[in-house]
Amino acid sequence: MKHKILVVDDSKTARMVERLMLQGAGNEVVACDGGDAAMELLAQGDFNMMICDQEMPMMTGLELVTAVRKNEKYNNMSIIVFTSWLTEKLTEDCKAVGADACITKNEFQKDDFIAMIDGIVGGSGGWRAKKRA
Repeated sequence: MKHKILVVDDSKTARMVERLMLQGAGNEVVACDGGDAAMELLAQGDFNMMICDQEMPMMTGLELVTAVRKNEKYNNMSIIVFTSWLTEKLTEDCKAVGADACITKNEFQKDDFIAMIDGIVGGSGGWRAKKRA
């Protein structure tokens, strides 16, 4: 197993696609459909990374990242926010709440995505890694 990743997306199809892609690269993947379920799973497990959708009902990706970063237990966990509509403001908001990256769902290639995950979890990629360097 390379990484233990929590995928949070209200779209069942998106969760399935992300799970298959990540598992195909040798990762252990747990998926859920929203922020409340994610917080419960995080309390029970030891994850290297969380990938969450921004546009979810009840709790947005930014709200979830904010809640996760309030707990010191998750300070070293990497977080990527997925979105359908990436704007400069959302990018800045993601940085501000402690996400490692924010990417659009329709603009990534599988191999690039897997390499980005490996870099972020390994500490060499993402915004927070650049702050630590």
